[in-house]
Amino acid sequence: MGGSRFTVTLKEFKLFHGIDRSLYVILIRDLLRDPLECLYILGLWLCSLSHLSPSRGKGKATNEVSRNERTMFVTFSKGYPVNEYEVKLFFERVFGNCIESFHMQEVSNPEEQSLYAKIVFLRPAFIRAILNGAMKAKFTINGKHVWMRKFVPKNNRHSPSGSPSVGSPSVGPSHSFF
Repeated sequence: MGGSRFTVTLKEFKLFHGIDRSLYVILIRDLLRDPLECLYILGLWLCSLSHLSPSRGKGKATNEVSRNERTMFVTFSKGYPVNEYEVKLFFERVFGNCIESFHMQEVSNPEEQSLYAKIVFLRPAFIRAILNGAMKAKFTINGKHVWMRKFVPKNNRHSPSGSPSVGSPSVGPSHSFF
């Protein structure tokens, strides 16, 4: 079996060796995976993370970006309750550690369900990845529909002319996981 030759910069080498080594150990020791295959998996993971990194152009560090610029508004379908854990787990599986805070609608009666939530992400790049150029994104989490859009604070809900915005925003592709 012939080997492949890859060129790795010093920066990439240091980045790779700066990762959480426990993941690599789990893949090799606990899951008995091929070490070379694990290098490829971790390389893909690092490459994916680098595309969400604020150092790649558009993004800014968390402390330079307001919470509103990193917040999404999430709605749930009535009759199909979604809990905070399900939503957090979904995004952690897709993006890794990406959520700074999660604010679920409070309900007074335990029989009622929350119909919306606000998620503050660590970086605005996560929002761009979720929306993928659209105004809204639809996800199916454990068979339940979840709609997401960029959070618009109450004082910014009208167009600059002072009248409400008109038109139907574009909706991105529907995503189904689990």
